[in-house]
Amino acid sequence: MNTNLDISGGTDKLKYFISGGGLTQNGLVRDFDDPRAQVNTNYSFKRYNFRSNLDLKASKTLDMRLDITTRFSDLNEPRAQNAVGQVYSFESQTPFSSPYLNPNGSYTYAGLFPQFTTNQAATLNARLATGGYNHARGTDFNALFNVHQKLDMITQGLALTARIAYANTDENSKQVLNFTIPTYRYNAIDDSYNVNLNSGSGYVYDTYILTGGTRNSNANVNLQLFSQWERTFGKSHFNTLLLFNQSSKTFYASTDPFFSSDRIGIPEKFRGTSLKFEYEYDGKYLFTFNGAYNGTDRFAADKRFGLFPAFSVGYRISEEPFFKKLFPTFSLFKIRGSYGIVGSDVTPGNRYIYSQVYNLGDAYSFGESHTNFPAIYEGSLANPNVTWEKAKKFDVGLDLNFLNDKFSVTVDYFHDIRYDQLFQPNNIPLLLGISAPRVNLARTQNTGFDGQVTYRNSFGKFQFNTAFVFSIAKNKVLYQSEAQPLPNLRATGQPIDQPFGYESLGYYTPQDIVALNEYYLDKGNERYKDPVTGFFKPPVAVPVYSNSADNSVHAGDLKYRDLNGDGIIDQFDRKAIGKPNLANTVLGLTLGGSYKNFSINVLFQGSFNYSFAVIGSGIEPLVSQFQPIHLERWTPSTAASAQFPRLTTNKGLVNSPGAYLSDYWLINARYIRLKTIDFGYQFPSSMLPLNLNSARIYFSAYNLFTWTNYNKYQQDPEVSTNSAGDAYINSRVVNLGIQLGF
Repeated sequence: MNTNLDISGGTDKLKYFISGGGLTQNGLVRDFDDPRAQVNTNYSFKRYNFRSNLDLKASKTLDMRLDITTRFSDLNEPRAQNAVGQVYSFESQTPFSSPYLNPNGSYTYAGLFPQFTTNQAATLNARLATGGYNHARGTDFNALFNVHQKLDMITQGLALTARIAYANTDENSKQVLNFTIPTYRYNAIDDSYNVNLNSGSGYVYDTYILTGGTRNSNANVNLQLFSQWERTFGKSHFNTLLLFNQSSKTFYASTDPFFSSDRIGIPEKFRGTSLKFEYEYDGKYLFTFNGAYNGTDRFAADKRFGLFPAFSVGYRISEEPFFKKLFPTFSLFKIRGSYGIVGSDVTPGNRYIYSQVYNLGDAYSFGESHTNFPAIYEGSLANPNVTWEKAKKFDVGLDLNFLNDKFSVTVDYFHDIRYDQLFQPNNIPLLLGISAPRVNLARTQNTGFDGQVTYRNSFGKFQFNTAFVFSIAKNKVLYQSEAQPLPNLRATGQPIDQPFGYESLGYYTPQDIVALNEYYLDKGNERYKDPVTGFFKPPVAVPVYSNSADNSVHAGDLKYRDLNGDGIIDQFDRKAIGKPNLANTVLGLTLGGSYKNFSINVLFQGSFNYSFAVIGSGIEPLVSQFQPIHLERWTPSTAASAQFPRLTTNKGLVNSPGAYLSDYWLINARYIRLKTIDFGYQFPSSMLPLNLNSARIYFSAYNLFTWTNYNKYQQDPEVSTNSAGDAYINSRVVNLGIQLGF
């Protein structure tokens, strides 16, 4: 349930807005609460939020503003924090491993088929009900104070603004758990119950243990000082901004609920100065210059600051008299272009790459007293020359409004080159004996189109609006330091995050297995010798682990192309397969309308042209729950139509997408989702009581329908690729609410 209350009002001098709300909800996992456990292991989430805005007009030239936002959250969940993942990937339990409950209501454990399941593992419902819980309480506090002073007494259009913001997040968590979950095996012959000695020693319920208490806190202070001058002289319009920006962020972490002085983290510092200059002549010609000089503590003193200029030009051709005569239906026809350089101070891994790091290793004994001392060893090499990642951004665009502004179109073409990207080179020999540092050497390219088309109109009392947004982009790696042994393994020239894997040739046939068995029985026969290399190789390429008839592939296993022709399927036979997981085409469509007091708004979203694969317990049989695709497995009778390899309990074989990712498992993915819908009715004032200003009832829903080609894997289209799909499930949510105004 979600409840909100807003109050607003004030005078000409002081205006206020106050908002408060609360949310309570349960999770997707069913209620496993067990009174015998004496603790609450259920999923539950509570959130309470408060917001207040005060706007004070202290004088004719001085405005002040204070915004405060606070949020309190309370989360309770089973001891296994990723309970959804446990449902999917509980490897120790297959559907036939044990009953759900014993006849007397006690919990049971796996072990009926030890070849398929870890013996004596408590069932999933036993773990969720009696394993304990995690409890986290969090507080978010944000405050913003703003002062705006007009300085028209110095020159018209001049103003000075000071703004300070403070943000703090604080979270306390604890874990209450039971290491030994009581489970029993029922013997139907003598109606007895045998305790699981692997997870219990004959007792019924153990004492819960409090462990894992932590406290994390973030404090962020941001200060902005800027002056703005805006003025018009004849046909010339000027708008300038000079900004000073400084921020400091400190992170605290402790296993003690009360911080001591040695728990304080190192603050992150950022400081920058920016200048913006805009000039417009006669409403037609536009020019903008932006410049930023930013510094960060992530780099050494002489590499800390970077200069990032940018400029743009525009031509509002619709303001020309000749254009108005030729195209009177256009109220706006504007062409524009921009070019600039931007920077990023994100440093993967160690925040201070420029500083040498030393790590603590195993302890060693020294001296007559044999005192243990921790070993200290050198970590990754430092890079004192590390500096900003940069990007050259070029953009040209077109803005159109026509037919009395019923239609509007915005289209952009962009071309970005990112350079000096931090990358850990892998062309350095391992003889160096230490990990190489990240250096500014990689380059990537991103090119594409994006835009928006909107239409709005009215027909009597019916009003209608729609908007279509799109983005189509392609990227590729221009350079990264790599020393791959074969061209098919090179990432340079491929899209960013291009997956590499094996090319599938279908399944091994019984004839293939016969030929392989003959090879293993007669390996030294000259007919198996490669005339080029002089090495013996099998008649059919096999995985690297297949070195004998007893440890080989079988009919129905996946077969892959041997790219280098050595008869062995290994990492050197991988190549670029499929597409990256980032969609290069993203679409959105909003539809809205109103008739009298009724209104409706709908949002569709879609992504196209990306690859997706599920691995591990998300798809492999005899690891988790069976799926419909497993019914289409390879058997001798279904060899011609099989959509899945033979079933096997060996997860390390070629049939595992985790061990042997191939184009067999990748889907050229696409989906369209009905993301949101909101339908409401606004009561007319004549129907309201005297103490009500407004009233509206509404129905809203999220994730109602999804059209996708993911049905093969029974997965949501937005889960991460190369995973078991065990993220928290995208829920279908339906709301019915009422909004009242007093």
